Amino acid sequence: KRFIRHSPHHPGAILHEFYFERLGISISEGAKKLFITRANLSSIVNGRAGLSTPMADPAVLDKLTIHYDLWQTIQKEKKVINEVEYLVW
Repeated sequence: KRFIRHSPHHPGAILHEFYFERLGISISEGAKKLFITRANLSSIVNGRAGLSTPMADPAVLDKLTIHYDLWQTIQKEKKVINEVEYLVW
C-alpha cells in the first residue's frame, strides 16, 4: 500500500532535463534524432504522453515510467487500494 511516498516526475520531464537541456538539443532536433514527430516528442516531454518501450532506456526510463504509472494508478484507485487487506502480516 505504500510503494511510492511522493509523486514521481513524468519520465518525459526527466528526459528533457537530463538529455535535451544538458546537451543543448531542441525538441525539433531531438525528434529528428529519435525518428518521431516534433508534436509527439513535445507531448512526451510535457507529460501528456508516455514513453514507448522502444524509446526508453531499459535500465532507467522504463523504471521511471513504471513508477510514474504506478503512482497515477494508486491516486486514481486510492479508495479501492485502502480497502484491500494486507495478505502478509
